[in-house]
Amino acid sequence: MMKMQRHTSPATVLGFFISERTKPVEKLLDWALVGFLGMLGGLASLFYPGATSMRFDWRTFVGKLVVAFFVGKVAGEFIDVSNQYRAGIIMLLGFFAYPVLGVLEVKVKSAVERFSPGGP
Repeated sequence: MMKMQRHTSPATVLGFFISERTKPVEKLLDWALVGFLGMLGGLASLFYPGATSMRFDWRTFVGKLVVAFFVGKVAGEFIDVSNQYRAGIIMLLGFFAYPVLGVLEVKVKSAVERFSPGGP
């Protein structure tokens, strides 16, 4: 007996290949979403009145965005996804990226010193 072959539409086949190829991009965007929220806060801090008196410099601009992304990504991992204020908190942390890093540096150093008091 002859088996009937199932025909699939070109849209289904094309959709399969597109979805398989975009999975890494989707995973990357999911991973980076909280960092982008932090960058948005960092970008807002550049337009805050205290920051506008400075002369624009590309290195400073990119540096602030990278630091804000880092702070947003790190903080976003500690804030529960179900928290309704999560996006706002991450953007605020990106806005205050440098002070947040200063506090984290002090806290982490003291925590490490408790575990290895004989350090350099």
